[in-house]
Amino acid sequence: MNKDIKSLGVVVFAAVFLFSTVVASLLFIGERNSKLFLQNELAEVMKAKKKLSFELDEVKVIKSDLELKLSALEAQAKMLGDSYEKEKAQGETIKRELSKKDSEIAGIKNQLDSAKNEKENLQSTLDEEKLKYSQLRERVDKLVAVKDELENKIKEIVGKQGVELERIVVKEEGELEGKVLVVNKEYNFIVTNAGSDDDIILGDIITVFRDGKYVGEAQVEKIYDTMSAATIVKETKPGAIQVNDKVVVRPK
Repeated sequence: MNKDIKSLGVVVFAAVFLFSTVVASLLFIGERNSKLFLQNELAEVMKAKKKLSFELDEVKVIKSDLELKLSALEAQAKMLGDSYEKEKAQGETIKRELSKKDSEIAGIKNQLDSAKNEKENLQSTLDEEKLKYSQLRERVDKLVAVKDELENKIKEIVGKQGVELERIVVKEEGELEGKVLVVNKEYNFIVTNAGSDDDIILGDIITVFRDGKYVGEAQVEKIYDTMSAATIVKETKPGAIQVNDKVVVRPK
């Protein structure tokens, strides 16, 4: 009985030991599998971490590059902004200068127009003066011709043989009496037989009569020995003075 009990105890002990061994083996195997799993997971985590770290480094590099580019763009933008403001200011200055030049050009144009008008007026005046000069020249030429003709006539009268000019009558009042030898209607003068021999001087007034009636006056302008030329200054009517009219010379 005791032997059976002892054998049973041995069997029970063996069974317990075997069970313990099995349990221990199972626990060991489970622990090893768990450790391997954890190691694998840790390896994956480390691998992922390494990958993330690499990607983070790349991101940092990209970020740094972008920051540099951003700084460069900001600097360029500032430079462009400053350049724009400068060019804008220069543009305003140029605009003012152009406006000023436009005003100056307008002023110069007005001056040119005024100068053109003045030139045209001067040209018109010059043409008028040329015409007047031409007319005056023509008149002077005629006067010279008349003068030459008159002098020739005077020389002819003086040089004629056997012809005596009528004597000048000296009145008691100091007046001289003579007569009209030549009348020039075109140039409005007369020639009388009163000259320097009769003490006639330039500026003396000659009063002209016909049949005792007053017909006009003349002023002595040129004097010869026995004759004088006088400009007609007054007549009772145009052409009133005629050859052979009596003249009275009154000192001025």
